[in-house]
Amino acid sequence: MSATTIIVNDVEPRRQYTATSGQTVFDFPIPFFEDVDLQVYLTPAGQQSNDTADILTLTTDYSVAGANTQDSGAITLVTGASTGDIITIERVVSIARTADYQTSGDLLAETVNREQDTEIFISQQLRADINRSFRFPITDSSGASLVLPSPTANYVIGWNSDGDSITNFQEIGQYQGTDATVTTISYSVRDLVKSTSAGQLDNVYICTQASPAGTSLTNTSYWSLIVDAVSAAASATNAAASASAAATSASNASTSETNAATSETNAGNSATSAATSATNAANSASTASTAASNASTSESNASTSETNAAASAVSASSSASSASSSASSASSSATTATTKASEAATSASNAATSETNAANSASAASTSATNAATSESNAATSATNAETAYDNFDDRYLGAKASDPTLDNDGDALITGALYFNTTDDVMKVWEGSSWVAAYASLSGALIASNNLSDLGSASSALTNLGISNHDDITVDGSGKVGIGTSSPSSKLEVNGTAHLGNGVTQSAPSSSDIMTTTHTYLGGTGGNGVFIGQYPSGTSASSHASWLQASYTVPSTATYDLVLNPLGGNVGIGTSSPSALLHLSGTLPRIYLTDTDTSTQSEIIGDNGWLTLNAASSRIVFNIGGSEIIRATSSGISVTGSVTLGNWSVTQSGTDLVFATGGTNKMKLDASGNLTVVGDVTAFGTV
Repeated sequence: MSATTIIVNDVEPRRQYTATSGQTVFDFPIPFFEDVDLQVYLTPAGQQSNDTADILTLTTDYSVAGANTQDSGAITLVTGASTGDIITIERVVSIARTADYQTSGDLLAETVNREQDTEIFISQQLRADINRSFRFPITDSSGASLVLPSPTANYVIGWNSDGDSITNFQEIGQYQGTDATVTTISYSVRDLVKSTSAGQLDNVYICTQASPAGTSLTNTSYWSLIVDAVSAAASATNAAASASAAATSASNASTSETNAATSETNAGNSATSAATSATNAANSASTASTAASNASTSESNASTSETNAAASAVSASSSASSASSSASSASSSATTATTKASEAATSASNAATSETNAANSASAASTSATNAATSESNAATSATNAETAYDNFDDRYLGAKASDPTLDNDGDALITGALYFNTTDDVMKVWEGSSWVAAYASLSGALIASNNLSDLGSASSALTNLGISNHDDITVDGSGKVGIGTSSPSSKLEVNGTAHLGNGVTQSAPSSSDIMTTTHTYLGGTGGNGVFIGQYPSGTSASSHASWLQASYTVPSTATYDLVLNPLGGNVGIGTSSPSALLHLSGTLPRIYLTDTDTSTQSEIIGDNGWLTLNAASSRIVFNIGGSEIIRATSSGISVTGSVTLGNWSVTQSGTDLVFATGGTNKMKLDASGNLTVVGDVTAFGTV
C-alpha cells in the first residue's frame, strides 16, 4: 500500500504484550513509514522495566514487516521470548522536516500526505509521552509547581509544608519523640511518633492526616503503623523459646541414647544374675532349714537343763536334811550340800540364758525362712525370664544339624532370619521365609583378583574349557593391553585378522576379486546384512592402504544397502572434531567432488578464504526452484527467468520490453527499438 493511501486513526502509537514460551511474532496494527520507526523493548519476566537495558536492536534482535501499510505491521524476534516476558513496541519517528517545497515546483499528493502523516505521527507520539509523564489532574487548582529540585544523593522528593513546590527530604518523616497511644498533643502530616503505652510499646507510627490531641495512634484515619515493635519482640521471645526447646530436646535425645545403651548392658547381665539368684535362693533355703533345726535342738537342750537344775535343787535340800540328822557326817555333808546348791544355781542361770538364745534363734530362723521364700520367688521369676530369653535364642539359632530343618527346636514354624549350621556341607544357612540359603559365600575354590589366575591349577586347561583352544594367540601384557592374533598389542584391544561382531552369523571368505581381500571387520545381525569396515590392500586400483566402510549383505559385491549416519540426530564432521552443522567439512581448500559416472565428468564445490566456488565440468551452472530454471550461468554470461530485484527496484522483461519498477509501481520502460518511457520528471542536468 502506498503512503498516499494511509489513513492515520486516533490511536496510541504503542503496543504491549505478555509473551508465551518461544513466541517470536508480535503484531503492530498501526501505520508507520520505515522499519527504523519501530523501537522494541523486552523486559524479562519478573524484572523491573529498564528502557536502557531492555531496548532491542533492529536486525540483530528483531526484524520488521508491514511498513507503509494501514494495519499489517509486525515484528519478529530472532530468539523466541520466555513465558511472562513483556514485549513493548513503540512508533518513534524522527522530529524533522525532510521535504522542502520549491517555488513553482510540483506539489505532489504523495509528498504532502507523507508530511501531514508525519505531523500526526509526531503529535500522537508527544501525546503518549505526556500521558505517561508526571502531571497535575485536569481539575487541579492549587497552582503548585512541578519543577523538580536539583538531585541530592540518598534524599527523597516530596511536597514542602505549604504544598506548593517539590523539595528534597532526607527522611520519610519528622521524628517528634514519644507519646502515649492516646496522644497528648496535635501532630502534622509525616510526623513520626513512638508509643510508650504497654499494648503498643515502642511501636512507631506516621501521621497521614493532621491529628488533634487525644487521637489514638491506632486510629488508621490519622496514623499508619510503620514499625511493629510489639510483634517483633514477641517473635524474638518465641524464637528464644524455640531455641531453648530445641536444646532441651537435643539433651533428652542424648540421655535417651545413653539410657538405651545402659538398658542393653543390663539386659545382657539379667540372665547371669537370674542364675546366681536361683543358686543363692537354694542356699538360703537350706541355711534357713538348718537354722530352724538348730533352734529346736537348743530349745530342747534348755528345757533339759532346767529339769536337771530343779532335780539338783531337790537333791541339795535332801542332803542338807540328812546332814542335820547325821552328826558324824555333818561337816562333809554340809560342804557337799553347799557345793551342790551353788552348782544348781549356776545350772539354773545357764538354762535361762539358753532359753533366751533359743527364742532369738527361732525368731532369726523365721526371718531367714521369709527371706528365703522371697529369694525363691525372685529366683523363679528370673529363671522364667532366662528361660524365655533362651527360648527366643533357641528359636533364632537352631544349632548344628545334618539337613535343612522344617520346624524350629520347639516344633513351631520357622521364623525369617533363623540360622543353623549344616554339618553335612559345613555351611551356615539362613531361613529367608521360604527356603534355606547360605548365610555367607565361601572363598574355597574362588579366584582372587590379586593372585592373577595363580589360583588355577592349569590356566591352559581353563582356556580350553572356555572354548578358547588357540589360547596362544591371546596375549594380555602387563600394561593392561589385550592382543588377539598378536603377541605385542599396541592398544587396549588389538585384533590381527578378520573380526566378526554380531549375533552368530558365520561369514564366508571373500573372493579374490572382492575389495575385502585383506583384513576386515563385520558388524551385523541374523541374515548376514550389516556393516563392513576394512582396508584396501597395497597395489589395488584404489589408494593403497585406504580404509573403507560399506553397508552390504555378506559380501559387498553381491548386494548393497543404504548407510545412515546419526539417524537420531547430531552433526557429522570431516576434518573437525567439533562439527557445527549436519555436515561440516574442514581443511585447506575443502571441496566436494561430484562425479557423473555416465559421462565421466567431475564438478566441484570449493571453499577458499571465505569464498564459495562452484566449478562445473561442462559449460553451465543452473539454479532451479520447484523444478523450474531461474538462473543459468554459462561461459557466455548469465540468463535470468523473471524479475531481478535491486533494493527497492525491480527489473522485468515484459515481451520485448525492459520494465523498471519501485514499490510495485512501473517507473520506466525501454523497448526493443531503444525508446525510453519515464513516469515523472526527467532531470537532464543534475547531480546524482
